[in-house]
Amino acid sequence: MAGRRDGPVEVVDFYPTQGMFRPGERAELVLELKGVTDAGMQGTARLRLSHRMEPVAELEQPFMLQGGATTRVTFTWTAPRVRLRGYGADLTLHDGAGRLLATASTAFDVGERWTLAPRYGFLCQFPPDRTGIDETLQQMARYHLNGIQFYDWQYRHDHPLPPSETFVDPLGRRLSRATIQALIAAAHERGMAAMPYTAVYAASPPFFRAHRDWALFDAGGAPHVFGDGFLYIMNPAPDAPWTEHLLRQFQRVLREMDFDGIHLDQYGEPRAGFDAKGRPVDLARALAAFIDRTKAVATAVKPDAAVVFNAVKSWPLETVARTAQDFVYIEVWPPRTTYRDLRELVLQAKRLSGGKPVVVAAYISPADNLHGVLLADAILFAHGAAHIELGEGNGMLADPYFPNYEEMAPSVARAVRSYYDFVVRYENLLYESTDNTPEIAHRFHLEGIPTGPAGSHGTVWVIGQRHPDGQVVHLINLLGLPDGEWAQPKPAPTGLRVLRARYDARVPVRRIWLASPDCRGGRGIELPFEGQAGEIRFLIPELRVWDMLVLEDRR
Repeated sequence: MAGRRDGPVEVVDFYPTQGMFRPGERAELVLELKGVTDAGMQGTARLRLSHRMEPVAELEQPFMLQGGATTRVTFTWTAPRVRLRGYGADLTLHDGAGRLLATASTAFDVGERWTLAPRYGFLCQFPPDRTGIDETLQQMARYHLNGIQFYDWQYRHDHPLPPSETFVDPLGRRLSRATIQALIAAAHERGMAAMPYTAVYAASPPFFRAHRDWALFDAGGAPHVFGDGFLYIMNPAPDAPWTEHLLRQFQRVLREMDFDGIHLDQYGEPRAGFDAKGRPVDLARALAAFIDRTKAVATAVKPDAAVVFNAVKSWPLETVARTAQDFVYIEVWPPRTTYRDLRELVLQAKRLSGGKPVVVAAYISPADNLHGVLLADAILFAHGAAHIELGEGNGMLADPYFPNYEEMAPSVARAVRSYYDFVVRYENLLYESTDNTPEIAHRFHLEGIPTGPAGSHGTVWVIGQRHPDGQVVHLINLLGLPDGEWAQPKPAPTGLRVLRARYDARVPVRRIWLASPDCRGGRGIELPFEGQAGEIRFLIPELRVWDMLVLEDRR
């Protein structure tokens, strides 16, 4: 939510009530406002809905303020029957004389399935005495999260469902099945899918000792272990007893809990092994087959069940990308530490998967690191990928063990929310475009501004994407940065004003417009330009972190 106050009214918040709406569903947006004086007043709230730059609906609601009390105004709109579409929602508040009091903006989207545009978040706290469940999920919905990974919710890796209502997990945490079910229900109420974390080949020591011949061994005949014996690695080959056991567990989970699929994890190592008889196991192929088996088992129980697999360090992406998983999920680790690496991983995942959505797990501390967070998000979002980072209210993942998340400072939370508003508003441009950055590097120029190789600090990174309606150009500001490492804290980039741009247009241009999550609430503005085909010149008002230019073809 982005807003401002120009008079006696303060916009407390403005948001959709769900992470995503379904086609034909009633989309609901809530405005919370209050007066800043003791005097009451009446006014009108006017809402403009748009898709990209085109208006689609205008709604109006009266409001009444009673002194300093908070007032809620609800707008409803019947969502169209579309496969996937993002909308901007721009609000103006007026007093009885028609004078402008305040503005605010948010976004929402309508989709047949959350996996078409996954915005993956997390939950990881499931104690029996948990409170504030509704408030937590309400806050997460305001970031438009539409899929939630329930991390380490299970009793044991080899037997996820607990034997009792209250139980203790392998790390000694006291958890509650009732709490998990309440969180699932709260997620569903807000248009979010609930995905249970599972590990594709992890078993507890007691299970390993009871089923030693189900395990995976090294060349010397020793079992593979994880975490100094905390877990044992089992053999996930298609015909292995462990595989049949875990698939039966997944069936139980989906039948007895209201989860919406299965999230499969692995640890990136080992990458080779042997079964109990000393026969080699091709783990890459075994994992690919396991994903497909899981999808078949899950959809037999729930036809819409989603399956997601964690390609740790992007391994074995070449083998698993085109499996039945619903989107590609990559956990990034060294040596892939640069902004350029993020780009290459996303493009590789899209190419290998045939264009599936991509979710990246890249852990960044938000502490005193506003611009480090925003730059990584901008780079991933501009390439049409999502970033699993948000959850537990205003938490952000800073560690692969999700309970070690960190709370975002208010300034970080506000900025990140603006970025998620932006992604939802323009998701059709971001998800439906194909990369043509090498071509754009020769056709687009900023006069007097360095635009070096991809991801180079000290430059403005120019990213090109071709959309059916024209050309999209993303400008990522890396000026003034000490390095191009995505996990390192970053200062604010050197801001720019009035940039002179030149573009070699191969076809006539109908319209140029610009939008940024850093200003104007993400609303687009048209830019005047000179020329139609050949060299086109125009001015870009400013660049803080991320600007998106759209050059629509005259066709």
